[in-house]
Amino acid sequence: MIVPKHTPLGDLYKSNAVLVVPKYQRSFDWGKNEVFEMMTDLKSSMSSGSALFLGTFVFDISNKSEYKIVDGQQRITSFTLLLIACRQRAKKLKFHSLAQEIQKKISFTDETTGEMVSERVLVSSSISDVFKFISDERWDGEFPTKIGVKQVKLQTRKLKGLYDYMAEEIDTFGKSDLTSFLKAVYSTYIIQIDIQDELEAFDIFERTNARGMSLNVADLLKNYLYANSEEEGYVDAKWNEISRNAGSTLQRMLKYFWVSRHGSVSKNELYRKLKSYGKSEGAKNLTDGICNFSIYYSAIQSDNEKIIHDWLNIEKCEEITSNKGYFEIFTSSIMGLNHFAITQHYPLIYSITCAYKNSKRKDQEIKFFLNVIKNIEKYHFINNKICDRVGNEIEKPYAEFSEKFMNTKDFIVTSQEFIKLLKEKLATREEFESRFSQLDYQTLTLSETCYIFDRINNFDLKPSEWLKIYDPDKDIIQNHYNTEHFLSQNPDYKVNVEDTEVVDNIGNLFIISRHTNSKLQNQRPSDKVELLKDRGKKFRYVSEFIEKFEKTNMDWGKREILNRASEMAKLAYEEVWKIK
Repeated sequence: MIVPKHTPLGDLYKSNAVLVVPKYQRSFDWGKNEVFEMMTDLKSSMSSGSALFLGTFVFDISNKSEYKIVDGQQRITSFTLLLIACRQRAKKLKFHSLAQEIQKKISFTDETTGEMVSERVLVSSSISDVFKFISDERWDGEFPTKIGVKQVKLQTRKLKGLYDYMAEEIDTFGKSDLTSFLKAVYSTYIIQIDIQDELEAFDIFERTNARGMSLNVADLLKNYLYANSEEEGYVDAKWNEISRNAGSTLQRMLKYFWVSRHGSVSKNELYRKLKSYGKSEGAKNLTDGICNFSIYYSAIQSDNEKIIHDWLNIEKCEEITSNKGYFEIFTSSIMGLNHFAITQHYPLIYSITCAYKNSKRKDQEIKFFLNVIKNIEKYHFINNKICDRVGNEIEKPYAEFSEKFMNTKDFIVTSQEFIKLLKEKLATREEFESRFSQLDYQTLTLSETCYIFDRINNFDLKPSEWLKIYDPDKDIIQNHYNTEHFLSQNPDYKVNVEDTEVVDNIGNLFIISRHTNSKLQNQRPSDKVELLKDRGKKFRYVSEFIEKFEKTNMDWGKREILNRASEMAKLAYEEVWKIK
């Protein structure tokens, strides 16, 4: 018999058992948005003194020395990473006794040597090497790119941004603040469910993950609509469509529906607000409004041009869908935003579209509409994709402007005010250029590299002149393009050691066709020029680079690679992704 129990998080870290993420679990995929919410909730708990509820955790305890985390690995991994940040803060404050106590929560140690025997939480293999490295009490705060002979840049990339954010959030804490914060962490409680059978573990894992986000608000709202609608069959059909369009994120979609019309709302207030809206507008109108928004919600994240085209036609934006250039500008920006894996813009773009739809829709309004959408893409590339800012930092201003756009009487004026906000919130050129010039082959996916060079190549061209290098379909990219190292990774000739250190830097990279890439092999840069002049000429940025390269003495090493990276960063910020 399963008996749920109330467990403070501090008690979980006192267990004699190792907490293990099973191999069948997905990779660790929490990002800054989730960690932002976690830190906000913890600081609120620290101020109020009320314990934070972290949800339900399920453990397979059939092996008494090794508890398998059936449900809860994202949360427990993130909290353990936070403890590492707290340990480092305690060390910086020379609060060594506290640092040692925190270390006992992070790892098991040999009582005779004091050395770490094992981490308490054995995390997903996608981050396990670096996580073990930083769990060690002797860690100096620097993240590794290689452990032994193993490259761990991707693991570091996943963890470092989250860790840096956590460390920054507690960087102002003195000894008493850090103590109070840890009390909030340890008093955070979970509902713990222990099971003894692996088949039962798989069953619970599948059921808990199939539901996605909690549907409490959705269930309540559905019941309200049924109870207050004169046509039960109508609500039933519409709700099926809403659920289908929302997928596993129905509660998020309902929140964004509200935000698109009325601005910010907390999770606790959402149902009450929706119910009140239903009472004023009628249950049928609320059902229709949510259903219409769900069609948009499905389209905006689909990366499917036909679905986006159909939604714009539903919104009667035929002047966009009937003009191939306009439509390509719109879909290109939407697909770029989807590539960044953010969602804060969903309600905003819906509100902007509604505001545009209610405008005069002449040439000036069309240009403003497309420009605003492009600027949102540019903002998130700079702030989130490159500078690794938290997406939530713009969520509240976006919510405020969603309401403004929905109620505006002057689309152009509101658009101008919004663009001004984006400029004010934008990361500085120095921050961007520093981050961009450090991009490299080991941490960039092929899709990310294609996106960057697509935008650089097509900058200031008309849509009819674009060469489509980036595609949301990864298989299409892999079938057509590859990353070329101008200075080869495995050259057939002698290369200075200092030059090989930057061979993966973005300043040494191109995107070219797979066939051309296979022909270039490991030749010297100067020997690749003729083939690139011929086969690379369809890529404007390659032709421009080769033309410039031939005017020099055609040396290509560390200095030239870093110079090109710096030039690309400057071009990116001041021209390609400039908010206009």
